[in-house]
Amino acid sequence: MELRIARIAFVADPLESLDASIDTTVGLMHAAQDRGTEVWVTEAGLLEAVNGRARALARRLRLPPSRPAGGHTWSVAGTWFSASEPKRVWLDEMAAVFMRTEPPVDRAYTTATLILDLLDPARTALVNDPRGLRVCSEHLLPLRYPDLIPPTVVTADPRTVRSFLADHGTAVVKPVDGCSGPGRAAAGPARPQSRVAHRGLHPRRYPRHRRPAVPARGIGRQRARGTRRVNNSGEEIGMNSGEEIGHDHRHHKAAATH
Repeated sequence: MELRIARIAFVADPLESLDASIDTTVGLMHAAQDRGTEVWVTEAGLLEAVNGRARALARRLRLPPSRPAGGHTWSVAGTWFSASEPKRVWLDEMAAVFMRTEPPVDRAYTTATLILDLLDPARTALVNDPRGLRVCSEHLLPLRYPDLIPPTVVTADPRTVRSFLADHGTAVVKPVDGCSGPGRAAAGPARPQSRVAHRGLHPRRYPRHRRPAVPARGIGRQRARGTRRVNNSGEEIGMNSGEEIGHDHRHHKAAATH
């Protein structure tokens, strides 16, 4: 009797865009391969629904060994993967499908989650559940825990954003359907509030459609990417602004995510 090797598919960003020394998706691929599992990779835009089944144009990956390099980084080969030619595979024949695509949560992302809904989780493990990806916005879910986050509002009205900036001094505006740094704009003494509010609420591609913003208090000169900060006692002390937009850490910043 022929034994079938388990296969796992990763719906990921283009491999060339990943930093293999720190990327969690790459780490998961290594862990799967180390356990004798075939690793397959595809992208959100390469998923298809065919007669009620989820299919993908995917490549089989092979990863050379890696090892810890200190801290949270890994030492990886310069050419950190080799890949087969793309072929169409049925995702319901995979042992698991990992949805690892970064936002924006645009039409392609949402469509990919709807295609993954066709999979039977009793047969193919889904990480994460596509329903949860649609329901739980990483930028809006924290609003359920107001005692754990900085002062925050959600609005599509530029006047409310300007009022928030007046109260908190400076702000970082980030797309609510994005992640980390892309699309971020800083507002402070050197940048007019009206300009940033307009940039945040009126995307260039759809200038007539306002998108909500989520202003939240932030801190200091760190160059992190909109990361909330807490002290050792769990007390919230602000949010990294993502760029130097203040004079010192004592200044209140406002991080706005739209």
